Amino acid sequence: MRHKVKIYIVSFSAAFASFLIYLPALNNNFVTWDDNEYVYENQNITSLNADFFKWAFLKFNSSNWHPLTWVSHAVDYSIWGLNPFGHHLTSVVLHGINVFLVTLLIARLLEVFRKSAVSADRLSDGNIMIAGAVAGLMFGLHPIHKKTVGPRAYPQ
Repeated sequence: MRHKVKIYIVSFSAAFASFLIYLPALNNNFVTWDDNEYVYENQNITSLNADFFKWAFLKFNSSNWHPLTWVSHAVDYSIWGLNPFGHHLTSVVLHGINVFLVTLLIARLLEVFRKSAVSADRLSDGNIMIAGAVAGLMFGLHPIHKKTVGPRAYPQ
């Protein structure tokens, strides 16, 4: 099997592992930390129209400016309404995609380093895949992400 295909398989495996770890979050309800301000009491996310995008990209809400978070909430609201399952599913899937990308990025950076380094003989294809997998799993499974994946207010 070609090295590049293996890197994609390793990246997908790391993403899938993080998806499985955060799967229980799908059973969560909304929480009162910030989900009220961001989701279920936020009238701004109830429609994807010009007024929404003006608000999302030009206004500060809850002392923050993060328009992509607002767009994510509005898309979730348009698909799922106020069903917490769908909102949490979005967070878990987005986190899995990020784990995939981090794993792939580390592997690619190490490949570039191997080509440019004078003494990079220890960077075999296998070592690059292991380093990418370890970095992706550390990113994906680290407990600090429970704040961004578990509650719906933080899909950042």
